[in-house]
Amino acid sequence: MFGKSMIALVLGIFCLSAGGCLHRAADVPRQGGAAASATATAGTPTGLSGTLLLEDRATPLPGVRVVLKKSGQASVVAETYTDLIGNFSLDGVVPNDSYLVEIDSPDYAASATVTVEPGSDNWREIIVRKR
Repeated sequence: MFGKSMIALVLGIFCLSAGGCLHRAADVPRQGGAAASATATAGTPTGLSGTLLLEDRATPLPGVRVVLKKSGQASVVAETYTDLIGNFSLDGVVPNDSYLVEIDSPDYAASATVTVEPGSDNWREIIVRKR
């Protein structure tokens, strides 16, 4: 019990000092950054990034596999793992295409359909529920 509490405390302090998991505003640069994807045009690969949060919308979910599939297809386009504060970044997505972001975890479940927009930071906050 003490070990889990200590880990939660350390992650919470790190989260607050790393730019705030608790505050997400449109003018705040995020992982992947608007500058990197703002120049993307239709048909040019760009990125998709975001944060996984538990249902309380404050607790980040580190170390979880994030899988990206093109909508209506089973094959995986890209995959990654969340970092210590629940952030992820996926490259090689094409603007104006629709994708399915899925969480691949035995303990948690979430999915979101995303249309990648050219000239946007394509950042998403995905709320994850415990299975």
